[in-house]
Amino acid sequence: MTNRVLPIFPLGAVVYPGQTLGLYIFEDRYKALLADVQETLEFGTYLVGGPKVAGRPLRRSPIGTVVQVTGVQPLNDGKALVAIEGKQRFLSRKWLEDAPYPRAVIDESPCSGNSVNSELLHLASDAVMALRALHSEIHLQERLDKSCPIEGSDKSLVWQLAALAPLSLDNQYRLLAVTNPNARLRLLRKLCNERFDEYQRLIQASAHESEWSADL
Repeated sequence: MTNRVLPIFPLGAVVYPGQTLGLYIFEDRYKALLADVQETLEFGTYLVGGPKVAGRPLRRSPIGTVVQVTGVQPLNDGKALVAIEGKQRFLSRKWLEDAPYPRAVIDESPCSGNSVNSELLHLASDAVMALRALHSEIHLQERLDKSCPIEGSDKSLVWQLAALAPLSLDNQYRLLAVTNPNARLRLLRKLCNERFDEYQRLIQASAHESEWSADL
């Protein structure tokens, strides 16, 4: 576990290690951040939460992800499209004064545990794919790809499954906060099964409503 000062880019999304994401940099303070990380090509992201209230900062989540810049497409007026990839979880220990972007003293917090339980990995994978299929039936405008090849080390597969699961931001963050990959798999399976059951109840309620309307 290492201690370092890290520039931070707030997001309305969770980034998992190994996950790729595109950012649109347009604010002056984040243009400055991008310029300041030209040597390391690394900064941190964290999930911001809560409604915007005048004079009050958005809630900062204590767990975030160190990301690496993998590509930059400059635009006009210093704006840029930036490709990033998640590298490692971190825990923020202390928030520093903005300079002009947020900064934090962080501990890089790698996952604990030496091995991933293959049975848990299989069960979690089944739960994720079942939820994706049902999600696509309910949210026709958000159809998810049925073919989702995943590859890499077992720990990498755990993160990939977490990224594939159509869960709420709060639950995505809960998965990021778990330090042990097997505990993360158990939580992932539980969250997917709970969401699956919610969808089934929604389908049944919709079917009953349709039957009632037909009888009128």
